[in-house]
Amino acid sequence: MKTDPRTLALDFLKKSRKKNLGYLMQDCSVLSGLGKRDVSFCFNLVNETLRNMNYIDFVLSAYLPRFSKLPPSVVWILRMGTSQILFFSSVPDYAAIDSSVELAKKSGKTAFSGLINAVLRKISLSRVFMPEGDSPAELSIRHSIPEWLIEKWMSNFGVKRTILILNFFSQKSRLCLRAEDQSRISSLEEEIKKEGYTFKKAVYSKKAFYSDHDIISSRFFSEGRITVQDESSILSCEVFDVPFSESCVDLCAAPGGKAGILARRSTFIAACDINRKKIKLMSENFRRLGLEKDIFPCVCDSAKPPFAGESINIAVADVPCSGTGTLRKNPDLRLKLKPEYIFSRINLQLEILESASFMLKKGGFILYSTCSLEREENSGVVSSFLKNNSGFRVVEPKNEYSCFSDRNGFVNFFPDLHGTEGGFAALLEKKTED
Repeated sequence: MKTDPRTLALDFLKKSRKKNLGYLMQDCSVLSGLGKRDVSFCFNLVNETLRNMNYIDFVLSAYLPRFSKLPPSVVWILRMGTSQILFFSSVPDYAAIDSSVELAKKSGKTAFSGLINAVLRKISLSRVFMPEGDSPAELSIRHSIPEWLIEKWMSNFGVKRTILILNFFSQKSRLCLRAEDQSRISSLEEEIKKEGYTFKKAVYSKKAFYSDHDIISSRFFSEGRITVQDESSILSCEVFDVPFSESCVDLCAAPGGKAGILARRSTFIAACDINRKKIKLMSENFRRLGLEKDIFPCVCDSAKPPFAGESINIAVADVPCSGTGTLRKNPDLRLKLKPEYIFSRINLQLEILESASFMLKKGGFILYSTCSLEREENSGVVSSFLKNNSGFRVVEPKNEYSCFSDRNGFVNFFPDLHGTEGGFAALLEKKTED
């Protein structure tokens, strides 16, 4: 039975509260049976619904105050229909309404089809205006970011910067790619443009460029000449002068981007992750990039890796974190974030750093990184580690990347200042003498 894009989008949205949407959609075999336009529509419908969900719920509440008490499938169908009416100029309102009614029937919710039809028709005929104020509550509705997080950012960054960060996260995510052969990026650019794809060089990274999503189905991707990776993630490895090493271990490697970069600088590299499914996806990607002989995938607990003390030259600790710097490309994260989530992994992050320091040779390096904007997970963790480990020193980034550096030598990637996804990086060297 052929699956239509709206039915598939509904399935993704229902699962998005408990599962990682990116891996869910990447690992979905049903998508291969859809045409390119249907796949694109499915992705856009899921992302736009999640990216604007607070406003969508605000609108629905104006016509159906207790809509959230309805069965989950009905709630998501109402949200999807509202999303199409408000944000999809290519979908006529009647088509958004009719398809939502049909989707209810397909989902076994025929009893609610009349209600869905009536509510969506009201929304189509009389729009509810978006709040224009700059209070945390109004900004939360406008940008669909949790109110508590907006208040936290206002305290840390100020009101003006917070609004700029929110504006960044409200934009559609751009696809960032890394050229595997940096020396031939000019010829790659010419080839990509000749075949009709967009190509825009990144502002900061020498290896990164932005293109349209269709390029994933191109020969450039299948031939292993490009791979998907955020510019801030690439820069985490690029901003520091990390020497060629005999051995490197990436303790939290999935999805494998940093391991792919460091494989060019190391004789041996192990890419570790505790999740076997992620290890499988990484291994497939390494094969596509021709790195299967250079990187050893390893299933292990990053806080208790199976490596001897003082045996490794470089340890990468791209630790599990809140991910608040990735809200543009991971809209489902907005559903999951809770205040306690930011503090829940600090002990684990410190534990991973301690494990990295144990297996590191003297004169070796730890690259600590996150995709978070939160000080507690970034400078807070590294400062706590340094306070208890006097045998380490902070290594400053290269002069050409000083725009990312703070007074402590830590590197921060800010959406409002740099136009990249948010993140943090610090390079720590184990002193040869105590």
